[in-house]
Amino acid sequence: MNSAVSVYLEELYNDPIDIEEYKIKMLKSYFYPKINLILNCNLNNFKIGMSKNKNVIWFINDENPNTEILYDYENEKYFLKNKRNKEKIEIFIEDYIKYKNGDHNELNSKSVCGCLNCIII
Repeated sequence: MNSAVSVYLEELYNDPIDIEEYKIKMLKSYFYPKINLILNCNLNNFKIGMSKNKNVIWFINDENPNTEILYDYENEKYFLKNKRNKEKIEIFIEDYIKYKNGDHNELNSKSVCGCLNCIII
């Protein structure tokens, strides 16, 4: 993660209401390509926020707000969370990259396939 992203995440955590809009747009632009492999949404519906845990960022598709992606950037771990039943499972972003590239044979054994439709929560 580059230093501007780190600084903006710190600002988002410390003062989420008063952070400048361009900083939010930059954070969204930075995370969107990777997270959108999972959420499959347009940039206008892509939302970002910080959890109470300083190292965890959440992402949602505004059209499907019950599905949340959590990214623990300190430990480089991703989680898929269903907000209705609070269930959270670890996911492997590499699987989504492989799936998008058409490599369905080398997916991580902990993922069903790599698309949001196949992960049952």
